[in-house]
Amino acid sequence: MINSFRTTSFSMDSGERYCLVIDRITQLPIYYPNLFITTQLRNKSDSFSTMLSAANNIAIFLRFLDDRDINLEERVLCRELFETYELDDLRDFTQKRFSKVADGGGYVSDEGVVSSITHYMRLTTIAQYISWYANHLIKQPSTVEARQIKRVETQVKSRRPVKRGRNRDQDRSLDDVQLEVLFEVIKIGSEHNPFGDQVQRRNRLMILILYYLGIRGGELLNLRISDIDFSKHQLKIVRRADEKDDPRVQEPNAKTLERTIP
Repeated sequence: MINSFRTTSFSMDSGERYCLVIDRITQLPIYYPNLFITTQLRNKSDSFSTMLSAANNIAIFLRFLDDRDINLEERVLCRELFETYELDDLRDFTQKRFSKVADGGGYVSDEGVVSSITHYMRLTTIAQYISWYANHLIKQPSTVEARQIKRVETQVKSRRPVKRGRNRDQDRSLDDVQLEVLFEVIKIGSEHNPFGDQVQRRNRLMILILYYLGIRGGELLNLRISDIDFSKHQLKIVRRADEKDDPRVQEPNAKTLERTIP
């Protein structure tokens, strides 16, 4: 089933990256989801990636409501939010994997399921959105109403999968044999090199920088020639959030403001 809600991303004249939840048919922004993103995330200076993730999560929630013919505003104003079976249904729905339709318009459900961390984040955002939405509509909820809203938020969050930490005992690095194969493959002109002639040198340099300097992928993609001090043999990692001259809407970025690698 094709759903009517999706997200769109763009760059403002100031260079700020932003996203909206829109109706696929009308192509118009949807008021409350975007008000939530603006007031609860953007105004707290959350990153663009955080806002985009929340927007995608809310779009999935809107698809759920639309698919089940649930009018959230009516439910809130009538003080009747969700039944237990509906929350269980929401848990199962948000576990689904969605893929874009070929025309880029809507989404369809795949057979697979998302990772536990993705499922966790979806339900977290939805719980926060439901709580904010209900409090926004009711304005000054009574003690009973506030408890009811909080209870639904808690019930949604209780359906999240267990959030497991990273397995620090698992070594995900390449062993010596794998490294030897990798370095052989990325040699310029190697018959095993999967890249075209025009990008082999660039891609080899990228892999070597990642290997020898241990920088993040976003930091690599954000590098400029001016960041390299050839006389001192140093490379500077610079955070350039909302860079006007970067044509990429989802621009890569360093997590720290600035650091120098010898």
